[in-house]
Amino acid sequence: MRYLALALALAAVSWGRAEAQPQDVLFQADFEGNVCGFVTIDPAAELTAVHDPDLALAGEGALQLQYVQAPGHPELPGWGLPGALVLPLLDGLPGLTEVSFGLATALSTPVTVMLVEGDDGPRYTALLWSAAGTWQEYSLRLDDFYPDRDGPADPNGRLDPERVTGLAIIDADGFIRAIEATVPLFATEDFAEQTLWLDQLVLRAGEPPEPVAAEGPMVLAHYVPPMRGFLVVGGLDKTIEAEEQEDGQTALRIDYSTPAQTLVAVIHTLAPEALADARAVSFQVRSNQASTLLVALEERRGPGDINKSSYHAMVSIEPGEQFETITLPLSEFKLGEDQTDPDGALNPELVNTLLIIDGSAMLGDAEVINTLRLRPPLVIP
Repeated sequence: MRYLALALALAAVSWGRAEAQPQDVLFQADFEGNVCGFVTIDPAAELTAVHDPDLALAGEGALQLQYVQAPGHPELPGWGLPGALVLPLLDGLPGLTEVSFGLATALSTPVTVMLVEGDDGPRYTALLWSAAGTWQEYSLRLDDFYPDRDGPADPNGRLDPERVTGLAIIDADGFIRAIEATVPLFATEDFAEQTLWLDQLVLRAGEPPEPVAAEGPMVLAHYVPPMRGFLVVGGLDKTIEAEEQEDGQTALRIDYSTPAQTLVAVIHTLAPEALADARAVSFQVRSNQASTLLVALEERRGPGDINKSSYHAMVSIEPGEQFETITLPLSEFKLGEDQTDPDGALNPELVNTLLIIDGSAMLGDAEVINTLRLRPPLVIP
């Protein structure tokens, strides 16, 4: 992400210190007047502050980014990340405890919020889901940001707000398209015109809001709006939404078609050591078609570890009107045939990704049209 560091450096030359805010507010932007210091590292995008109450979360102003969803701009090697907003921060964010904002997109899409330390240093990310055509308000604590293991290592292993040099908000669809473009097992959609709106951004110090205490096993993703912690790769004609069920619970509903010899994967990003004390992982599923699911756990030892160790377990499910509970002991996960692992064993504390993959079109060598409903994966201690 050299282009992210370059953007921060260039913008810092011309952007001054933010006006003083109340003591517990480090920075805020309502976009009633201008873009409030934001830049885009998508040279083909149009970034403006719009003044229309119908386009704003509150008041009349919002930040608007219009762009084309794509893996990147091949005519501009090493530069151009579609759907990327960056706020350079000259003085860090000492005392930061909360990042809150409103976000809306014309098309449903995953969004990555990133805090960057130093000059292209360690990166910490939170993965969100933006449903099309609706404002959603997010409140992120520091522990909602996970280390980006594709980025530089952090010498002290923790996010230091006073060292943060930039906040980035990025349409993660570009990352999905980059995966699909390089892995032939995933089908990819045509490029799409997208618009992202941002409003009521506040970076706060002091005591953050207390998280809602959850009873029972640890939940590994949030399927209740505003949804967080997952993205979907592969498939065509996808629609992804939170759907309330007859029992009052909410499920992730994914409608898709899968061309023959391809896969659809629901990828969940996990907190560090989320599975450290796990005996098993569990989730509930409903499918409109008989399906073969491959559940995968990926180990990453740290930055620079490009050879992920992926462990798999396979599950067959039948179509039905009721959710089926799938519980998989970690002892059932086996190292993939094309995988290597330095110590030859699954280390739960190193797992940072959980994938639920529909392999039916691959195994049956025929197109599959399906609706899959999932309830959040859980850690079983």
